[in-house]
Amino acid sequence: MQFRTLSILVGSVFLAGIIPNIAIPAYAADYTCSVTSLDGSQEVPSVGTDGTGSATMTFNSSSNELAWSISFSGLSGPATMAHFHGPALGGSNAGVLVNIGEISGLNSPMNGSAILTAEQATALLDGMMYINIHTAANEGGEIRGQVSCEQPGGGFQDTFDLEACDFSSIGSNNYFFLEPGFQLVLEGQDEGATIRLVLTVLDETKMVNGVETRVMEERETEDGELIEISKNYFAICEPANDIFYFGEDVDFYEEGEIVSHNGSWLAGEGDARPGIIIPNDPEVGFKYYQEIAPGVAEDRAEIISLDEVVLTPAGTFTDVLKVEETTPLEPDAIEFKYHAPGIGLIQDAELKLINYTLPEDDEIELTPSVQPVTVAGETITLDLNSSSTISEFALDEDSKSITFTVDGENRTAGLTEISIGRVLEGPYAVTIDGQVTDDVEVTQAAATGESIIRISYTHSAHDVVITGTNVVPEFPLSVIVVVAAVLGAVIFVGRSRLAGSFIR
Repeated sequence: MQFRTLSILVGSVFLAGIIPNIAIPAYAADYTCSVTSLDGSQEVPSVGTDGTGSATMTFNSSSNELAWSISFSGLSGPATMAHFHGPALGGSNAGVLVNIGEISGLNSPMNGSAILTAEQATALLDGMMYINIHTAANEGGEIRGQVSCEQPGGGFQDTFDLEACDFSSIGSNNYFFLEPGFQLVLEGQDEGATIRLVLTVLDETKMVNGVETRVMEERETEDGELIEISKNYFAICEPANDIFYFGEDVDFYEEGEIVSHNGSWLAGEGDARPGIIIPNDPEVGFKYYQEIAPGVAEDRAEIISLDEVVLTPAGTFTDVLKVEETTPLEPDAIEFKYHAPGIGLIQDAELKLINYTLPEDDEIELTPSVQPVTVAGETITLDLNSSSTISEFALDEDSKSITFTVDGENRTAGLTEISIGRVLEGPYAVTIDGQVTDDVEVTQAAATGESIIRISYTHSAHDVVITGTNVVPEFPLSVIVVVAAVLGAVIFVGRSRLAGSFIR
């Protein structure tokens, strides 16, 4: 497919040697780490010594194993301790993360390895881990050096642990659906022309490189004229739920005729290999290849942000994933794509989402509850159905608004229904975290005719405000009963007097 549309779819105390039982991402890979100089000037405070050293390391982010070889000489005496410390940058001190001496001994070279915790691994890759070697003369440390790590291939990962994957042609992750019937429609202007892009997951599969993949059709038009149809092949890597891209068959059109198949590739043909289209649990800074077909398709991506707010004709989306895409085949080309949790691709360069269709069996489970509010001194209960945890629910009569907080599993689809018509008259305006949202539907209950408001969003902790035009009832129930009784008495007396005049 064309470059603009390549990323098509689509959230205590730790000890070294203890790792959690979690799904390992298939995109985990080795890093090369080093300390170019261990010396006394990096100690805090600095130390005068002839001691020097260096270290080389490898880190495997799939197993969190750090392996090291540390050499040193010229110390004031034998080493008494050696540690990895952190998290800290140069110029500040931090606690012990890994006891090197216990694992490797205290003679040069120190060779060994340890399994890091997730927090320790983060400190390592963030450049916030250092090596400190102690002596009797310098108990706080005699030589020290900051560890730096880098990933091969310019930082863009192009090798993946496919053997860890149990591939499936159906399923979904936080940002991508592989379920028949799912469809996204995006539209926008490009140099004065109206471009429409329709992405549809088909009820079709294709075997590619020994893996059953799901077919996703991409259909692009310019001012209503067909310019491209491509069939893209994806599979989901379980249990991590990363989505892999196995290739595409491309047809370019001019005046209704196929004129080119440029950009077509399939994993397993020539040097082509699967890339990752989008991870299930991306981290800011992660850089990876989406397509690995040398000279044909080499799109790559970098995770820029996880918390964008994007306005589209189809609604306002929060907690949006922002991805920067480049390709070495077009060095000057840079494009940004935005993916909403539970929806997928909502903006592709100048194109924005105008409509989407979720799979028919994609149902959000709602839990019923009641929420009391006070209207003119009287308590009224509202019926709610929600996929979220609801808290701080309140009615403000002065502002004619209901406020509450929703929370749920991060970056999953959320939905709340409220019998709003019992206390507020429409039309209604809804904001989520201060941003106006159009992802709202108002219907009438069949039995009572009351207005029901449905609000859709992406889960995290959100503050929701619903503002109406009037609070109903305007008077407390007791006042209404008294007024009705007085009116009834007046009417009765009036009728009695009228009847008396006729008798006379």
